[in-house]
Amino acid sequence: GASERIERIEVSKRNGRRLLSIGYDETHAGRAAYGVERSVLFAALERQVKQHKIPLRLGCEISALPFHPLETSDSGRPSGGRTACVDVRGEELARFDLVLLCDGARSALRAAIVPWQRSWKYAYGARWTIGSSTRVRGRLHQVVDGTRHLIGVLPTGRNRASFFWGTSPQETATDFPAWRNHVLKLCPEAAELLEPLNAFSDLVETKYFHLFSGAPHHPGAVPLGDCWHAMSPHLGQGTNLALLDGYTFATSLGKYDGERAASLMDFRRAGTAGHGVAWQRGGQTKTPGRREGRSSVPGVS
Repeated sequence: GASERIERIEVSKRNGRRLLSIGYDETHAGRAAYGVERSVLFAALERQVKQHKIPLRLGCEISALPFHPLETSDSGRPSGGRTACVDVRGEELARFDLVLLCDGARSALRAAIVPWQRSWKYAYGARWTIGSSTRVRGRLHQVVDGTRHLIGVLPTGRNRASFFWGTSPQETATDFPAWRNHVLKLCPEAAELLEPLNAFSDLVETKYFHLFSGAPHHPGAVPLGDCWHAMSPHLGQGTNLALLDGYTFATSLGKYDGERAASLMDFRRAGTAGHGVAWQRGGQTKTPGRREGRSSVPGVS
């Protein structure tokens, strides 16, 4: 299928000794995770857009979200109105009852709808790629080399998998074949993913980014996913949080029959008190956990 059912998390040391092996169903019977590529989620959204004949406007960079009230409540706050999407040229493209802000961790619009934000840019990060792989099935496979290196292979269905290699500020690898050989000595299960590659440019490299922000105060816009609470060090959690945000917001809309003000208030309470903050704080404590170290492999440190 388009995803892989993940039954277990297994972590080994560089010498092959098992460090951790835990099944998702050990705490709740029948529980499992799923490895899914982002392209699958995008395709699912695209199908819904086409099915409901929702028009798309591509290549539009939105720079502002002014709210246009229709009336004012006794408290002086707008109780109805629509939010405009204004592009970088100052042109108003359209007005909406509600705008969902999903432009990622480095959102240029977040400051307009949240009262405060704090972010941390880490020197730690990851190299990753997705490709064909049959060596690892039904589990997240990770290998650690002390606190210096973390390698992972996550199957994502259709005989494919995602590979990641944690990077640190001390890493100065310049020789790609030497680096690849070093990785495969630690994690032979990654061979199918790395052997077709020829250079570091064939992998995606990213740095960890952590964000806390306040509950959104805009009367007609709400942030979802990394735009609201980017977290590290596990890159895939951005997708998880976005899905949880979407589900939570849909639940709030259903609870109040689409009434905007009440739905937004309910979602803000759920988001700031629930999954987002708890996962963020847990992830933040793990990010700078690796120590300095040097490697004896040529071109790799």
